[in-house]
Amino acid sequence: RVPFPMRDCPPHSIVDQDAGSKVWERRRCPGQYSEAPGLEPIMEGRRRRRRRRRSRGDPEGRQSTEDVVSDTTLLFMIRNATDPSEADEIANTVQQGRPELLEQLKARALELAFHPVGCRVVQQCLDDLPAAEWEEVVSQFRGQSRSMATNRHANFVMQRVVQRHAGIVAELVPHALDLCRHVYGCRVVQRVVEAQPSGWRQLVAVLVARADELIVDGYGHFVMEHILAHHPQFRDAVCCTAMAMARYLGVNGSTPHIARVCATILRTAPEWQQEVVAALEPILLGRGCACVEALAVTNHGAALIVALVQTGAAHPTILRRLAQLPAQDRQKRISGVLRRHAVIPKG
Repeated sequence: RVPFPMRDCPPHSIVDQDAGSKVWERRRCPGQYSEAPGLEPIMEGRRRRRRRRRSRGDPEGRQSTEDVVSDTTLLFMIRNATDPSEADEIANTVQQGRPELLEQLKARALELAFHPVGCRVVQQCLDDLPAAEWEEVVSQFRGQSRSMATNRHANFVMQRVVQRHAGIVAELVPHALDLCRHVYGCRVVQRVVEAQPSGWRQLVAVLVARADELIVDGYGHFVMEHILAHHPQFRDAVCCTAMAMARYLGVNGSTPHIARVCATILRTAPEWQQEVVAALEPILLGRGCACVEALAVTNHGAALIVALVQTGAAHPTILRRLAQLPAQDRQKRISGVLRRHAVIPKG
C-alpha cells in the first residue's frame, strides 16, 4: 500500500485505487511532470484533454474506450521512444499498412512537430505523402510558421515545408529579419533562399534592403552568404553594402562576420574581387599588419585570409607576415593553405 496523496510517494510509484484515486504511473520521461511528483500536473492534463475533446464536438468531454486507444496510439509510440533514431521505425509503421496511424498523423502533425521524436516522424512522412495528403498535413501549419521556425525541433519540419509551399513562405516575409537573427529561424530562411519557391523574391528583397544589419549579425551573415552564392542578381547590392562596411574590420578584428561575408564574395563573385582587395588592403596592411594578426586567430578571419590566398589576391606583405607568425597564433587551415602555396615550408 502506498500512502496518498501522490506527492508523498517516491518518483516511480503508483497510488492504490483504495486510496481514492485511479491508478497512476508517473512517466519516466524527463520533463513530463514537474520535479515534485504531485497529483496536480496529472489532473491538469486530464482537464486539458477534456477541453480538447469538447472542442472537437463531444459536449460531455468523454469518448469511448476504443476511440481513446485509437486516438493515442501514435502519441503513445512517440512519447515512449527512448531515442530519436526510433523515428525511422515509427515512420515506416505509419506508412506501411496502418491507415489509422496515418490519420492520427494528419490530425496531430502540428503537435508532433514540436516533439523531439515526433518532428522526425513528420519529416519522413512529408517526404513520402501524396500531394493531396501533403497539403492536408501542411494546412495545420498555417498561422504557426513563425513559432515553428524558431522552435528547436519544429524548425526542421518548417525547412521541409517552405521548399514547396508558397503560402507558408508568404507568412514568413513580415518576420524575415527576426528569423534571420534567430539561431533556428536563419536555417529556415536559408532553405527558402536555396529552394527558390514561389514568393522567394519578395523575402530576399526584404533581406537585401537591410543587408547592413544582417552582415554584422551572428546568424544573419549566414543568410547573406547564401544570397551571394545562389542569387547573382542580388550580388551587387550585397557587395556594395559589404564594401562600405569593410572599414569596421579594425585592428582588434572587430565585427568578424564582415570578414566571412568578404570571403564569400571572393569565392562566389570574381567580378568583385578587385573591389574587395582594394577595400581590404589598406586595413590589413595598416599598423604593421596588426589586423592580420587579429584575424588569423579567429574562425571568420581565417576564412577571409584563406580566400585571399586561394584566389591569389593576397598582398606579398600579408603573406610574409602570416609566415612570420608562430604556428599557435594562426588557425591550422591557414597553415595548410600557406604550405600548399609554398609560402611556408612543408613538414
